[in-house]
Amino acid sequence: MPLPSYRLAGHQVVKVYAVIDIANAARVGQDLDRVLADCPRGSSVVVDLRAPLLTAAGLDVLEHAHETALRHGLALRVTTRHALVRKVLRITGAEHLLDVHRDLRAVSTHA
Repeated sequence: MPLPSYRLAGHQVVKVYAVIDIANAARVGQDLDRVLADCPRGSSVVVDLRAPLLTAAGLDVLEHAHETALRHGLALRVTTRHALVRKVLRITGAEHLLDVHRDLRAVSTHA
């Protein structure tokens, strides 16, 4: 089943409920690639991470999505309410690559 995706306040939001790990990374990456390919140039795509954990496979998926978004002329943003996920993004330096926000409201006020 593909990741749920919808429009909200000018952003295409993709909800990711599961922990992205080695077992599902390829499928999640393909779903994100499809969403990114369908968005018009100049659009904003928000990956809304709902799981309380971010693995190395999840980081790889997000970094690949960021590169794909750049190639398509899109802005990629990531939201997560979970402190551990934000900590992983900070420690790995991925927060400097990805536009990370606490929630969808923060994305809307930042955009």
